[in-house]
Amino acid sequence: MARKTKTFEIEGYEKSFTVYELTVKQIMDLMQQDIQDTTLTGLTAQFESFLPLASDIKLPQLYDMTPSDIKIIWERFKEVNDTFFVVSQQAGLGDLLGALKKAIVEDFGKLLVSSSKQDMSES
Repeated sequence: MARKTKTFEIEGYEKSFTVYELTVKQIMDLMQQDIQDTTLTGLTAQFESFLPLASDIKLPQLYDMTPSDIKIIWERFKEVNDTFFVVSQQAGLGDLLGALKKAIVEDFGKLLVSSSKQDMSES
C-alpha cells in the first residue's frame, strides 16, 4: 500500500507543498536518534534529515515562512500521519509525542533565533 500524501497551498506562495505519511521504519529510526547535539549545526542536521521524510519542503524555505505557515504544514503532517498519532496515544506514547512536539517547537525556535542577524541583540 502506498503512503498517504497531502498536497496543499498556502496563501502567498506560488508553489504547493506536499507532506508524506511516515513509514514504520522511518518512525523507528526517528525515535532512536540521539538528540544530544543541540548546537545550531546539530539542530540543522536533524531538521535536514527529517524534512525530506515528512515533506517536499527544504530547510531554507522554512526560514522564509511565518510561524502561522509552519503551523499549517504541521497540521497537514498530522493529518496524513493520524493513524500513527492515534496508535501512539493508545500505546501510552503520549508523553513521548508531547516531548517530541515540544522539542521540535523549541529547537525550531532556536534555529530561527540563531538565523537572525548576528548584530541583533537578544530580547
